[in-house]
Amino acid sequence: MEKSAKEIDGPDVLDLSYLSAIQARLLNETAEIVREPFISLIDSLSVDNADNMDWWVSNLSSRNVLLSSFYVDCCYLALIQELLRRGYALRTIKVNSVAMAETVNLLLRTQSGKIRVENVKCPAFQRLKSVVRFLAHFILSAYRFFLRMFAMNVLKCSRRCFPDKPLTLLDVFVFENSFKDGTFADRYYTGFQNFLSEDEKRLIFYVPTLHKVKNIIATYRSILKSGENFLLKEVFLTCADYLYALGYPFRVGKIALTPKTILNMDVTPLMKAALYQDRASYGSMDALLNYRFAERLAEAGIRLRLVVDWFENQVVDRGFNAGFRRFYNGISHVGYQGFVAPDRYLSLFPSNAEYAGEVIPQHVIVVGKALVDRLRQACPNLDVGVGPAFRFGGVWAERKDVPDPSLFTILIALPIMMREGNDILKLAASCLENKMLQTCHFLIKQHPTNKREQILKYFGSGWPNRFQFSDEDVDTSMNKASLLISSASSVCMEALARGIPVIIVGSSSGLTYTPVPHHITDDIWSLCYTSDELMKAILYYKSRDEKTVKRHEALGKDIRGDYFEPVTRESVRRFLQLDPRG
Repeated sequence: MEKSAKEIDGPDVLDLSYLSAIQARLLNETAEIVREPFISLIDSLSVDNADNMDWWVSNLSSRNVLLSSFYVDCCYLALIQELLRRGYALRTIKVNSVAMAETVNLLLRTQSGKIRVENVKCPAFQRLKSVVRFLAHFILSAYRFFLRMFAMNVLKCSRRCFPDKPLTLLDVFVFENSFKDGTFADRYYTGFQNFLSEDEKRLIFYVPTLHKVKNIIATYRSILKSGENFLLKEVFLTCADYLYALGYPFRVGKIALTPKTILNMDVTPLMKAALYQDRASYGSMDALLNYRFAERLAEAGIRLRLVVDWFENQVVDRGFNAGFRRFYNGISHVGYQGFVAPDRYLSLFPSNAEYAGEVIPQHVIVVGKALVDRLRQACPNLDVGVGPAFRFGGVWAERKDVPDPSLFTILIALPIMMREGNDILKLAASCLENKMLQTCHFLIKQHPTNKREQILKYFGSGWPNRFQFSDEDVDTSMNKASLLISSASSVCMEALARGIPVIIVGSSSGLTYTPVPHHITDDIWSLCYTSDELMKAILYYKSRDEKTVKRHEALGKDIRGDYFEPVTRESVRRFLQLDPRG
């Protein structure tokens, strides 16, 4: 039922950087309305720039909500439009960019009342910051490229002798903590080698992309010493390739942008700002190196049988996939989406223009049968199959650890976004004084890409004594928990598949990226925006009777069967397109 204007929380000042609970819910409702026209807008730009690789690797084209604010900003505009339609008396709207102020003013031209648009950031300072940011990012990117080339010389890396049979390439990310005691910890295709012969293993190579790595040379040294089959892109790339990639920021101006509207709102200023503000993005330049890598590999005469992209449809994926689609036309090319995609993380759902532009794989594999049609929502013709859920083998394992019956253990699994993770911690901390939660024990599990020191610094003073970081892996931590609190992470679905209830904390600073598909409507999970809602949800799950627990466990088995394909000899060999009898 639609709420009236009087029921919408908040004063007559709308601050887009911090929304009330009701405003945040309304923002997420408008996001569903904006979604389809937004994808159509980006697709129309993609058609205009179909032959321009610089467009395909831009953050604007990617629809990646973590790298470009364009979609979220369009949702904010729709929120303002909806509030005005409902008669909400706004006197001031606070924004945080020149482009957003200009776009909101365009929206308000038809309003009879006077509404002031206030940019909380100094425009002159923002312009100066933009210039400094561009120079800093460009210099840092050039420096990282230099270190990658330098590392090859220092470590005396050269093109190795490859087997004389066609190879299989597996795209992976490598972090500084990816190596333990010299062994590579594969977080992407865990355990696949257990089902292969030695001859088959010899033909499979990891293609690493370094992520959040400070000591590049030391990480490459770990790669070389690991004993695993790694094929380093840098061995094949030339100085000309690095210069081509570094030229990207200076070619952005050639990308064709025509004025666009969404829901009758002119969003041209936001669109242009989204393209230019990140024109020195390292990811965009690295994507062009991925494209050139495929070309150099083909020139070197390296024969391939199968290429597997860890498919998040980020700009680095675009360069990787476009390169192999063009220079290795005819081989099997697979994108593996080895996780459950949050619903509003738009780039994870391929579009028709990306399909036509051949910047996505020919075939995409998801980890559960219920995800097949979900992935096709913006591209009905996409070829989607089901493969092993390598990361989630634990959901099929017998539970070895059980929660301490004297405590109600709550696992807080932090998402990759630092601000969203901090919002979860702050909201949970606000509930600690309640006497009914005195027997609750809170375990904190940080995302693998974030460090504990970063989390503590972001949280600030007053870290609760009852918040204890878990040093154990996710499977072990989850087995000890009776409840999970998180957001925007596949760990939510993993918990549900074990029959463990989940609370997702809604964002007050933007969209909420819910990984739980909407049709899972049972009370096994809740969405909370306020401390009162969180408290109520915790108390409900804490007081479950045995009948409810059994019902949740049964539902968990259904979720497990629908969303997580078991890792078996048959599923692994089918995924790698190997003879099942081998």
